[in-house]
Amino acid sequence: MADYAISNVPRRVVFAPSGVGPYSFTFEILTANDIAVYKGTTLLTLTTDYSVTINANGTGSVTLVASAGTSNIAIVGAKTIQRTTDFVTGGDFFANTLNDELDAQTIYIQQVAETAERSLKAPVTDPTSINMTLPIATTRANKYLSFDANGNPSVSEAFTDAYIGGAAVNPTADSSGNPLTIGDLYFNTTVNEMRVYTSTGWTALTDFGGTVSTLTVTGTATLPTIVGPTTISSSTLTGVTTLNGAATINNAATIGVNTTLGVAITSTTSTTAITVASTTGFPTSGTIQIDSEIIAYTNTTATTFTGITRAQGGTVGATHLINTRVYTTGVKIKGSVDDPLVLNINSTEPALRVTQIGTGDVLRIEDAASPDTSRLTISANGTLTCNNFAIFNSFINFPNDVNINFGSFGYQLYNSTNRIIEGAHDSAIDGPGFFQINRQLRLAADGAPIGAAIADYFTGNNAAALNTDSWYELEFNLLFTKTTAGTVTFTIAFNGAPTLVSADYYGSPLAGVGTVGAPQTAALIKSNLAAAALPVTGSLTTAVNHQYRIKAIVSTGSLATAVKLRVTSSVGTITPLASSTMKITKIDPAASIGSFITF
Repeated sequence: MADYAISNVPRRVVFAPSGVGPYSFTFEILTANDIAVYKGTTLLTLTTDYSVTINANGTGSVTLVASAGTSNIAIVGAKTIQRTTDFVTGGDFFANTLNDELDAQTIYIQQVAETAERSLKAPVTDPTSINMTLPIATTRANKYLSFDANGNPSVSEAFTDAYIGGAAVNPTADSSGNPLTIGDLYFNTTVNEMRVYTSTGWTALTDFGGTVSTLTVTGTATLPTIVGPTTISSSTLTGVTTLNGAATINNAATIGVNTTLGVAITSTTSTTAITVASTTGFPTSGTIQIDSEIIAYTNTTATTFTGITRAQGGTVGATHLINTRVYTTGVKIKGSVDDPLVLNINSTEPALRVTQIGTGDVLRIEDAASPDTSRLTISANGTLTCNNFAIFNSFINFPNDVNINFGSFGYQLYNSTNRIIEGAHDSAIDGPGFFQINRQLRLAADGAPIGAAIADYFTGNNAAALNTDSWYELEFNLLFTKTTAGTVTFTIAFNGAPTLVSADYYGSPLAGVGTVGAPQTAALIKSNLAAAALPVTGSLTTAVNHQYRIKAIVSTGSLATAVKLRVTSSVGTITPLASSTMKITKIDPAASIGSFITF
């Protein structure tokens, strides 16, 4: 046994993993069995899993047999609480024996204190009447620990009994198999809604149903979602309010608190206080809408909005007449594909139907009397469609012929057959003006080598479809290297013979890009072959870069076809280089009529 003082330090230490250690502890022990060592949550065994070194002052360290890996290492005092000595009358009474006994007693006390520090306990400042004894086992079984009004431990019903979880059909018992009680909850996974158990059975939490004749929420209050079938005939809705489908809002209903202007607003920028009939029901600060302008305010009096900031939310400042209606902002209204929301101009004639369409179209607005004739649809992918046009992100798609107003350029006609946009003109005098439409292809990486066997220059899906009775301008900008000196043949290939193809190329000198010499040029005039081969190049120098630009005019005639560029190398191979491009532009088939117009 040892003879040293027992320090006032905690008898537990936790280390981040550091291989096999050693892991040092600063509390004193008498033997190696006086501690317990944990790797993560696993209790290790002395000698099998670790060894203990005890210093002369009673502190020591632990060395693991195997690395800690990613687990923390915990060392805690665990001396077996027992007394192994017994002093008898007239027997030996040695100081070292007494010291060992007192050391052991001190260690026992420190171990108990360390354990108590990790337990649930009341603060010393709590009333002396506090009782931290838990309820008996049968009372607290399958319950949650809680505290009563005095702060003493108590139990509450397990939430898993009150909330049953998700289910496809209405449950007939709680999670423990006990009978249902009023207030139980579950989520119906079939219709995706939360339901509560009431005296009449399971009811959707958001289901108001029926006819609401008077419904008023003012100020900053929040109204839960109203799900149809619902008719709102005389109501005021404000705050964050959502109306779901199958709801009909008649003209007697007011969407948002409203009042009227008491004094006309004659300036588009004035921030003078706005006078109204009454501000009752409006928040003390927020935003209002007058005509199409949204205006922010910071305070109110009985009849004015003050602290005015004009033209908010992307709106434009405007003048407003006396008695113009003033509204709150922020009411949400939506419908579903099965339960559209109908807004009535008067009590009998529906004017506007709003529908939300599942995961496809997000919102559809249309005439309720003839919903499919003139609808506006906003889709999940950003497309907005109305009658004959659609806006997709930054692109406009016109499936049919339609006039477009370009301001000072006048109305332009999109010709859906020829896929061109024609300017307003007299075609017999000016000829049609148009915006050319083109497609482009670019090699993102070097292509595969091409030898004597003819092959596609642009590998992959590179054949471009061409319409019947159409004219196209083709342009190929080619960059390639050659392995062996020799000629190259370029072929414009179709999957059916065109009516006409005329083409020419302009290439770098025979010695390659960056050298001085005569450029390579040749042409093919009015071919009608499905494989229109341009004249063979001269013998191109090996191991250098070459550049060729090929231009062609194509008339498809009555044949719908597709076009691609194919190449052969007389000797060795050529390797197409990244950044080679192919561009196809559709041109006006009537471009030879009349003269150029003035832009």
